[in-house]
Amino acid sequence: MRLFFIFLISFCFSVQHVEAQAKKAFAIYNRDGETINYSQLLNAFSDTDIILFGEEHNSALIHWLQYELISDLFVKEADLGIGMEMFSPDQQSAVNDYLAGDINFKALRRQVDLWPNFKTDYLQILTFAKTHNLSFRGTNAPQQIARNVYKKGGFSYLDELSDQQLSYLPPRPIPFDPNLPGYKKMKKMMGLHANDDIVKAQALKDATMAHQLTQLAAKNALVLHINGKYHSDNFDGIFWYLQQYQPALKVKTISMVHQADIFSIDKANLEAADFIICIDQNMTKTY
Repeated sequence: MRLFFIFLISFCFSVQHVEAQAKKAFAIYNRDGETINYSQLLNAFSDTDIILFGEEHNSALIHWLQYELISDLFVKEADLGIGMEMFSPDQQSAVNDYLAGDINFKALRRQVDLWPNFKTDYLQILTFAKTHNLSFRGTNAPQQIARNVYKKGGFSYLDELSDQQLSYLPPRPIPFDPNLPGYKKMKKMMGLHANDDIVKAQALKDATMAHQLTQLAAKNALVLHINGKYHSDNFDGIFWYLQQYQPALKVKTISMVHQADIFSIDKANLEAADFIICIDQNMTKTY
């Protein structure tokens, strides 16, 4: 009997230990629903030109993973370029001054309307690019131009822009397909406020980011781009525009989802990207 109780206690301790070990913050899946580890994810980009890393902007874990991936990709491929939707081409001069050490972060913040969470969520990536002299480019359409596309008549508004303003954008005419699933979903979510012009404002951002990435890819062996996942999920948005501009580019996508159980991914989430980061729904967010 005494041996039985010793066995029972040992068994309970082992179960508790296994359960404790099973606690994980995230899991990585490929499009086939197979779990892969971080090393496999890293090695999956050996024949890639552009990685679109789709995020939710308040995910602390994803921002950490982005930094780790950039650091490790740099070890494997020193000729690495970084693009961010958090900057636009009209802000590139100030960003370049910061990267060159000509201004400090305080001065950059005065010159550029940084996202409220930039310092906590993105500054370490910009600093990494500065430290290692990496190519870094702001890719997004200037916010005011995109806003006016929505409010002032769609792409026809672009006729009012100066040559300098047009230089921040892709060449015209800008391809546009309102039937892309992401754009149709956007109109449905917007309800009564939705029209093609608001979708064109989104498309302008996607097209601009894709155009900027083709230029970055022409100068670097590998480019990693950070963008909201709605800009690249389901191979829409930026991905679609990259196919229009440079179909020969090899592009892979990453997205993220939150689930209560990360050990079995919902089938509906698998089609969003080449790789899905499945995150525990209780994970900390930055805002």
